[in-house]
Order: sequence, then structure tokens, then C-alpha cells
Amino acid sequence: MKNNILLKTSFISFSLLMNTISIPYSYSIEKDISLNIQSLILLKTISYDRSIQSNQINIAVIFDPSSIISINNKEQIIENLRSSKQNIKGKNINITSISSNSIDSAKSADIYYLSKDLNSSSVIRSAKNNKIITWSASSDHVREGNASIAVINKNNRPKLLINIKNLKMEGHELSSQLLKLSEIID
Repeated sequence: MKNNILLKTSFISFSLLMNTISIPYSYSIEKDISLNIQSLILLKTISYDRSIQSNQINIAVIFDPSSIISINNKEQIIENLRSSKQNIKGKNINITSISSNSIDSAKSADIYYLSKDLNSSSVIRSAKNNKIITWSASSDHVREGNASIAVINKNNRPKLLINIKNLKMEGHELSSQLLKLSEIID
């Protein structure tokens, strides 16, 4: 009984704190969507990117070799992408993994898919210099300006989170229909 009261009091205090510092409560408990759903949405969304013109789409999953979280995340992303469709509107999908230390070897990629727990400015610089769109397994990357697109949980439904400024700096443009369905960060 005492623990229940303490827990409720702590929860109320936390809620008040979030409201006091102007962070919406829903944002403070926002969780990223499962990697399986993210992968499916990524593959579907590719067809709305007007900038990818080739017959083969190269996805490089970027990970931090010093982070077990990043390595495990990379393995899950690759498994999910490979078990999904292998072509989108007649375009073949090629999936590779690249260590953030070897980012220069991924310049032929069309998409960088950033694993969680990846914190590398060289990846972001490479994406912008080589006009490679960045997806992330973490919405924090998009909110912090380190990626263009992530999938978030909004009202218990998956929704794209798009950083328009990054998207433009990476030289990509998504259809207006897709943007209308997304949450946009300027």
C-alpha cells in the first residue's frame, strides 16, 4: 500500500515536472516503433522519394562497432529488411552493413539507415556531402538534426517523423502526399 502511494506520488510529480519545463507528456514517454514495422515503412516510403532514380536501391545500415546496442540493432534491421520485399516498384534492394568507422566505403548508398546508439558526425557529413538520405531507428536522431526520417508512435499508430531541413540538405524530396501524413520538424 505504501509503495503504491509512493509510486502514484512519483508519477504525479514527474508529470508536473514535464508540464513545468514545457515538454509535452506524450513526447516524454514516446517510444520508437518496432524495427520490423520501421523496415516495412522504409521500404514502402522509398517509392515516394523522387530523388532515387536508379533501378537498384542500396541501403547501408550504419552501426557503431564499439556499441553492443548498435551492433544488435544493426542485425535486427538487416534481418527485417531482408525478410521484407526485395524489390520496390521494380527496383531491386541491396542491403549492406557499414561500420561508422568505414563510412567512406558507403558513398554508393542511396539510404543510410542509422542504428540506435550511433553518434557519429562523420556519418551525417558523408550523407550531406554525397546526397544520401538518412533514416534512423531512433527518433532522437531526427529531433537532434542527425537524420532525416524516423518512425514514431503517435496515438498508438506509426507515423513518419521528417526533418525537412536535413532532407533538403541531403538533396532529397518526398511527395506532398507523404509529407501530409507525417510529423514535420523544420
